[in-house]
Amino acid sequence: MRPRLSFRLKLFVLAASAMLALTGALTFLQDRLVVQALDRQLAASAAAFKPILDAALSAAMIERDYATIRAVMHESVAGGSFTHMVLADARDQVIATEGWSLSIDGPVQPGLVRMADGEERMVFAVPITIAGQELGCIYFGLSRRPLQAVHDQLLAGGLIAGIAALALMVPVVGIGTRLLFRPLRRLEAAAITLRGGRYDIALQPQGDDEVARLTIAFRDMAEAMRDRLHALATSEAAQRGLLGDARLREVELRDAKEKAEVATRAKSDFLANMSHELRTPLNGVLGMAQVLEASPLNEADRQAVAIILDSGRHLLRLINDILELSQLETAGMILRPVPVATAALLTDPLAPCARAAAEKGLGWTLSLAPDLPRTVLVDKARVAQVLTNLAGNAVKFTETGGIVVTATWQAGAGGGRLRIEVRDTGVGIPREAWPALFQRFTQADGSSIRRFGGSGLGLAICRHLVGLMAGEVGFDSEVGRGSCFWVELPLALPARATSGLDRLERTAL
Repeated sequence: MRPRLSFRLKLFVLAASAMLALTGALTFLQDRLVVQALDRQLAASAAAFKPILDAALSAAMIERDYATIRAVMHESVAGGSFTHMVLADARDQVIATEGWSLSIDGPVQPGLVRMADGEERMVFAVPITIAGQELGCIYFGLSRRPLQAVHDQLLAGGLIAGIAALALMVPVVGIGTRLLFRPLRRLEAAAITLRGGRYDIALQPQGDDEVARLTIAFRDMAEAMRDRLHALATSEAAQRGLLGDARLREVELRDAKEKAEVATRAKSDFLANMSHELRTPLNGVLGMAQVLEASPLNEADRQAVAIILDSGRHLLRLINDILELSQLETAGMILRPVPVATAALLTDPLAPCARAAAEKGLGWTLSLAPDLPRTVLVDKARVAQVLTNLAGNAVKFTETGGIVVTATWQAGAGGGRLRIEVRDTGVGIPREAWPALFQRFTQADGSSIRRFGGSGLGLAICRHLVGLMAGEVGFDSEVGRGSCFWVELPLALPARATSGLDRLERTAL
């Protein structure tokens, strides 16, 4: 884990780093400038020596007076004017050397040379010519020891200046941090007070610097926290009151729900009982009306008896629908699936609807998919009730055109889904009436009751029955172009059920 440094120490380290960086930069810049100046001075000295050497050695080179040449070179090196001298002829063959060993120091080349002892020398070349003819070349070296000495002195001075700056910075930073940290300590004490739960903090900013603005922001934050905590406490008290009221309302709603359920069950029981009670005398009325219809009557009496029969049958259907709906709502209906021939399941309940469509002059088409299974497990009476309601409505609300009933099968694991569609060319259903279509005592248009009759219970019963069979029911409609009601029922297959196509293949064999 890294040690945690105090802010004062961090500030000191930052200031010391900046001071050392500045001292180092100034020392480096001064060193470069001084060394460059000395290098230029050394080059100027070499340029001054070049004509002198050319004049002193040219005559001796013509006369091949090598003794004079060596004497001049020895005196020049011994006198300290040069560190070494090397004379070469026009073919660059060394004639004489002074202060330079070809075997140790190597061949002579102009430029900076570092000797074995670490000394740096600048080697210059002076061609020796007479009347434009080159006789040879003299190489002489000048030592850079004075430059190195100045360089070392500058580095030592920079190091001493850095140490002195650090020594002087310690008390300066200590005094400065005391003055700078005084408002920060006040902020620290205020934060400790705030952490203890006291929000009445008296902080007065001093000056107009960043610390003063931070003090103002901290004070405003403390005041805002105080106001928000007060508002939060007030809100919590109000919420506790609302929660208590909500609990009371929840108890009241639960009681009201239980009472409503009891009332609903009582209503359903009443409707069921009343339906049973009403059917008994109504059956007697219908029976006597049928006896009268079979008796010899005049035309007026026969029409009256026909009206009685139609009204009685309509009332009986209404009573049966109410009884059916009450049984469904009270969960008093139990499905009894048995093996049923698929073709009979569809054709038997639709036969009366087909006759009614023919009587109205409507077309009737029943299309069964060839892959329908031969037998399915289903409650035939409930499926017949759904089909009768949907097909009966299609016939009732269609004046021209016809009705098309299609049945398809989607196979699945252990059974499949039977989809039945009843499509008509009737009046259609307005879109605004769709949400309430499967509700009780509801029809798409109130005038339909007067025009076509009906109680509005048929689709509600269909929805309950299909839901009881774990299926789905839906529709699509367009005003003036007709409607399409569909039902999907998940059905199981008997143990030895086969499809209609299998049966046809076996018959052909």
